[in-house]
Amino acid sequence: MEGGFPRTLQIDNLKDKRTYTQSVIKEIFEKDIKRRIKIKDRNAFEIVRNFVINNFGSLISINNIVSTLKKNGTPISKITVSKYIQALLDVKIIYDCSRYDMKSKKSIKGEKSII
Repeated sequence: MEGGFPRTLQIDNLKDKRTYTQSVIKEIFEKDIKRRIKIKDRNAFEIVRNFVINNFGSLISINNIVSTLKKNGTPISKITVSKYIQALLDVKIIYDCSRYDMKSKKSIKGEKSII
């Protein structure tokens, strides 16, 4: 609710904390991601970003993201969605978690969970 940035501890008002947190996140996206990977379709990037962040801890399927975006009128390729997700991983907004089978004690290949 208040964000995980250390400076938020110095701010007393909850509304100001949220404003500060949102501005830091916006700056990260503007400077570290959008400029570095030269995103052409900012709307598609924001849809992918919001989907991945709002579904943290869930299995993420690039094919499902692509098909959903295409159904909603946003044409996008698997390569582009992969690039967007990799950009989020590179700047540590999200982390990749491999699936693990407790019975066989082995990592399961395939879809990944994002936290």
